[in-house]
Amino acid sequence: MYLKGGTVLPGLVGAIYEPVKSEEAVVKECIILTLKGTHEQINLITQSLEDKIGQANQYTKEGIGFPIYLRLKAEETGAYFYSQILEASLVPGKASLDYYASGSLGVELVFSRPNYFDSDEVLLPLSNSTQSRITNGIVLTNCDDASHDNYFEIDEDDVSTELPAPLRLEITNLYASGTLKDLVIGSFQWDQMNQNAKVIYEGEDGSAGTDTVNLNASNGYHSALSFSASGWTDLTYWTITAENMGRYQGRVVVPLIRLASTHAYTDLMMKWTLTAGGITLYESGEVKTTAGTGYVKFKPFRLPSGEMNGLTYPYPNQLHLNVYKPGSTAYSINIDDLLLLPADSLTQHQGIVPLAQGDLLMDDAFEGRNWSFYGGYELNTHIGLNQGHFIKSRNNGRFTVFQIDSGNQAPIARTLAVRAWYRKRKRVI
Repeated sequence: MYLKGGTVLPGLVGAIYEPVKSEEAVVKECIILTLKGTHEQINLITQSLEDKIGQANQYTKEGIGFPIYLRLKAEETGAYFYSQILEASLVPGKASLDYYASGSLGVELVFSRPNYFDSDEVLLPLSNSTQSRITNGIVLTNCDDASHDNYFEIDEDDVSTELPAPLRLEITNLYASGTLKDLVIGSFQWDQMNQNAKVIYEGEDGSAGTDTVNLNASNGYHSALSFSASGWTDLTYWTITAENMGRYQGRVVVPLIRLASTHAYTDLMMKWTLTAGGITLYESGEVKTTAGTGYVKFKPFRLPSGEMNGLTYPYPNQLHLNVYKPGSTAYSINIDDLLLLPADSLTQHQGIVPLAQGDLLMDDAFEGRNWSFYGGYELNTHIGLNQGHFIKSRNNGRFTVFQIDSGNQAPIARTLAVRAWYRKRKRVI
């Protein structure tokens, strides 16, 4: 419904809008409307406004219908920008009955909205080590080694935004041998003062275990480890270099271990300790592993664990995997790799209905939800535990994807394709 410019309803002769300047997350504003015409024309305008108001309020309060947006046109570029109307009401002006009798009326459209505007979508080219500036679906596998990529990158030069810009990811399951159930997607975003940190640590790069050839494992090997002591055992550790510790800059990571083969233990527990120079800096909470599951997901923590001044690199850290079991019976596990999934932005999609080959999952930060095209129809197949991805201004972004199938395995051969769009976000138009 046009209030100014375009094809306005007969009788709507004026609309005055001055955006509020505020640092608050939500602002309350009004548009002053001048109506002049027949009673039928005025009634049609006010009824049309009340219909839109009702739709906006119902969506915000009850989640019914679809959101209603305030749309503005930038004079310099002609581009449109949008801000969702969260709550609205129509307030008559003073002496409105007297004016209405003579064929005119002044009303105020009072509303609240988020304190930003978003542009129309802009398609982004995506790249990784083997593909450059792909717009029709960059193909990712489920591991990152010399011949595979589980990530895509967004170049800062392709993003023009003032505030962190919402992304829409279109994810297509390409894998025919087993459906796609869960997805975890995390990003590492860096500006010109930093570089991307290492996030993949192969099992065979750990301090212990037997390197075992495995064509179904990342980098062609897994690490075979065994232990028999009762209680907690410091099983193996990976060294995070001073350079990489410095690049993390206190970021949150979500550790994920991929197992090269499942175990059958019902009482196996794991936790992390982070050490430097033999001193324990951090100890994570315990995680009970699940028999028959091909991965272990841990609670997030920060790297480095404490604040740094940035005058030099942090001390190199060792990330120790500690395992627990009761009794003296020997246990064995085969570790493929460790992913320290960065969480500058993070989405976790838990599958209710696994996706077959060719089905699409949409991860949309603009709308703050996900949905799927399943068998040619729209369906909510996944529970989204986060509200989508954003890319910061003047930042490169690497987005890493971890795929889990309907059997709770994470085979490296899984493939999917990703397309991405962003919306420019700004405070003032």
